[in-house]
Amino acid sequence: MRRLDRLAVVLAGGAIAAGAGIAGVAGATTGPAPHTLVNVVISDNAIKLSRKQVSDVTFVDFYIHNVGKLDHDMRIGRETSVVIHPGQREHFYVGFPVYGWYPYKVHLHGKPQMKGRFHINSPQPPD
Repeated sequence: MRRLDRLAVVLAGGAIAAGAGIAGVAGATTGPAPHTLVNVVISDNAIKLSRKQVSDVTFVDFYIHNVGKLDHDMRIGRETSVVIHPGQREHFYVGFPVYGWYPYKVHLHGKPQMKGRFHINSPQPPD
């Protein structure tokens, strides 16, 4: 094997090994996921969430659809969405700094039953 050929083989092998090392490091991440999506449907009598708990996230994107005949909004924790008109859909992006329970309700034209609790679960320790 010529000297240049051997050098090319060594360099190629080193590049492959370096790439494998980088890929191994890049795949191992820690910390919460950046966000997740929860669909919300608000009628004039009820509010329904596609999920009432999520695990290990920092932000939740509530995709709200008002299927009622009145304007509504959603309040969760200390955050309140914009007013959502009948038939309208809105994204309501909320940050959750701490794991735990957060109350939610329909504030504008809401009825007493239009409320609940949303839970942000802490991450599960590895086995």
